[in-house]
Amino acid sequence: MFAYLDIETLPAAWSPDRIREHAAASVPANYTKPDTIAKWIDEHADEAWRRTALDSLHARILCIGVALEDEPVEVAYNEDGDDAGLHRLLSWLDERLRMAESDGSGVSLVGHNIAGFDLPMLLRSAWRLNHPVASQLPRRPRDGRVIDTGELWRATDPAPGRVSLTKIAQFLGLGEKAEGLDGSKVYDAWRDGEHDRIRRYCAADVELVREIHGRIW
Repeated sequence: MFAYLDIETLPAAWSPDRIREHAAASVPANYTKPDTIAKWIDEHADEAWRRTALDSLHARILCIGVALEDEPVEVAYNEDGDDAGLHRLLSWLDERLRMAESDGSGVSLVGHNIAGFDLPMLLRSAWRLNHPVASQLPRRPRDGRVIDTGELWRATDPAPGRVSLTKIAQFLGLGEKAEGLDGSKVYDAWRDGEHDRIRRYCAADVELVREIHGRIW
């Protein structure tokens, strides 16, 4: 059984002071004057904070998209971006993975850069909340249950670099990402209340992963 998966994340839920503290920890060492340090923080704080959406120690999981085999994509959504919503997301995922395993044949989790991003983010969130879905998720690198389309794309190339889902889909003639979004724009869309747009974007990514997997696996 193949379970196609994608998540979207938000930056940390921090106050303006905490955001500045986070940026201050990254001020280059050659900045020593208080005024130049303050200016650097002013210019870089927002960017550094937004990057926390990629950091499992600080990110908030906004939504999870899952499709089992050829079934329609479902998206669970945490509109408030809080831990109560995260617990519901993880419970929803746990239910789907148990459903997929109910026939005893095992489940392969398929996603783009899933090994380096989605799965570690989900597992660490489950550990933090002491959620039972952690037992359903791979815990070791190169787990045989994980099929990463980003790694598949590398094939035998020893140094291919990371190739985006969009570029692979375009190369294969499978279309493009929907909704004019990418991961860097999800927070702004969420802030502006464009929740249905984000749901569609997440679902479209799951569909693209499924199509790419079907072509290259």
